Amino acid sequence: PPTTDFADAPSGVYSKVSFHMDGHLIQESYELHGHVPLASVNETFALKDSEAMSQSLECNRTLVPGGSSTVDVRLDLAAALQSIDWTKVHMDDNGRLELDTTDSQMAAFRDKFGRSFSIDDSGAD
Repeated sequence: PPTTDFADAPSGVYSKVSFHMDGHLIQESYELHGHVPLASVNETFALKDSEAMSQSLECNRTLVPGGSSTVDVRLDLAAALQSIDWTKVHMDDNGRLELDTTDSQMAAFRDKFGRSFSIDDSGAD
């Protein structure tokens, strides 16, 4: 995703990065598309969720007057996607595995998805 700049951010200590994804039930709050190995075949999947997702991550960065700081957020979906039993996911009319808000596996996925975000300090300034 593109970088989000806060050009007029006041100097000080920034302790958290918070964000909220919410489609307000009009559209999905988030959507994931990809491929998953299933029975020796890479199947296409679409995961769509209209439930809101909030996240708050500790970052502890100091912004000096006239300075700048970058906070990189990392998303590692491996554990979240591995929590899904893909053999039980509905295949849509286009031959794509489709998991949505009402699927019984979404609660476990959301739990792991919420833990997929972290601050990447490898390039911290």
